Amino acid sequence: MQHTEWLPLAVLLVGAALVLAFGPFAKNPINSYEECIGAGHASLRTYPASCETPEGLTFWQGLGDATIDSYTECAAAGNAIIKTLPPICRMPDGTEFRQLNDFGGSIDSFEECAAAYGVIKTLPPQCKTPDGKTFIGT
Repeated sequence: MQHTEWLPLAVLLVGAALVLAFGPFAKNPINSYEECIGAGHASLRTYPASCETPEGLTFWQGLGDATIDSYTECAAAGNAIIKTLPPICRMPDGTEFRQLNDFGGSIDSFEECAAAYGVIKTLPPQCKTPDGKTFIGT
């Protein structure tokens, strides 16, 4: 067999790979409410309006280019909400904000810490926040 017999097959395989990677079947990441709607996903009846991808990311109709420095602002600006405990809001640049409590503020008690991050099974029980705070339960 000569090597030239494999050339058409190799060209065909490379072409198919390029079409799958960059063609109409390529999966473009969704990073905003507008992109979610543009990809054909429905606008949910929430206020503000939201859009959810099949992967479980939720985007909210946003506030434009306001400075974002909290979970509440991140979510209101239309960034992705990751359904974890506690929920995380992820911005397109990868910055993440955790929902700390119902008021969007810092955690100030064992109960708030336990609800957000869980309890360390010690006697007495403890809870630690990512910023280094330790709360002791009774």
